[in-house]
Amino acid sequence: MINKAFINNKNNQLYITTDFKNNSPTNINGQQNHLSLESSQVKKVLPKPKTTFIAIRGVHQSIDIENDDFNQYMTDNFDLDNVKRIYKKTENSKPLPLLKAKCNNARNLESILNIGLKLGYTNHRVEL
Repeated sequence: MINKAFINNKNNQLYITTDFKNNSPTNINGQQNHLSLESSQVKKVLPKPKTTFIAIRGVHQSIDIENDDFNQYMTDNFDLDNVKRIYKKTENSKPLPLLKAKCNNARNLESILNIGLKLGYTNHRVEL
């Protein structure tokens, strides 16, 4: 019986794990088992969508990124999720003018990297 089947993204090979002993596909009578994907109910695993994290530089510390309107603006206009501010790793944890955001759309990512990101009247530099 097939336990798990998946395609390795690095080398595009199909891996199938079974419960055959010693990886031998023969049964007790010496007849060869034929692996049937229909009868074993193997489910196709879809690859996860590619997510890329970007750095948005020069965002002033007074901008409240926890505000729902700000998050909605970033999602609607730039398709950016999970926007977080980066803090300095010291005792006082001073906020830096740097944001980290997750971009799910490759087309929007390319556009943002080329043009930049405009918040208010300021155009901000974006890096990977």
